[in-house]
Amino acid sequence: MSHHLDSPAASADARLNISDTYVFRGDRGTVLVMNVCSDSAGPDAPKGFHPEARYEFKIDSTGDAVEDLSLRFSFGEAQTDGSQFVHLSRMLGADAVDDTAGGSVLLSGRTGRALSTDEGLRVWTGRASDPFWMNPAVVEAVGQAFQHGTDVAPPHPDSGHVTSLFSGMKVRSIVLEVPDEHLLSVTQGRNIGVWGVTMLATDAGGWHRVNRCGLPMV
Repeated sequence: MSHHLDSPAASADARLNISDTYVFRGDRGTVLVMNVCSDSAGPDAPKGFHPEARYEFKIDSTGDAVEDLSLRFSFGEAQTDGSQFVHLSRMLGADAVDDTAGGSVLLSGRTGRALSTDEGLRVWTGRASDPFWMNPAVVEAVGQAFQHGTDVAPPHPDSGHVTSLFSGMKVRSIVLEVPDEHLLSVTQGRNIGVWGVTMLATDAGGWHRVNRCGLPMV
């Protein structure tokens, strides 16, 4: 699922806007990717990961669209070199749906570095090229069809070079590989549903969900 700046709340702070989620097979297990803070928000938009936010992967293994496992990333303030402290924690069962649950810390480190545990969990967070590819001529054709109520007239194939609408743009990416044994202990081999959530701390002490992104690209 890819959606850049799709709601007023997400547009208000690009650091909380999920532009893409991905799920695919890795070297040791299942890879989960969440991209935020796209350059498409403009040069004046705040950069990095929000230090007062949470970025969570939600995993449902029973088909009821309720998470059984939450994997939560939180970040510190930007350092002089631009890096941020990052913490990953895990919530299971009833704690997975409870915003007040602290969970168990799996890993801590800094953005821009490859982090791992002895059990095979691997994490990388930082600035990366936006992987979403979109032909601007196709976007224009869809927009014209929507505006005039006509069928989409796709552009003629061009043997020349086609540039993506997001060419050269960057995102902040959260990449997590969960070893098979970690995930299977929760899912028992069942199919899983995966979505990403960003939430921001409120003045009242709770958490406000800003963005949710499901239907990950596989």
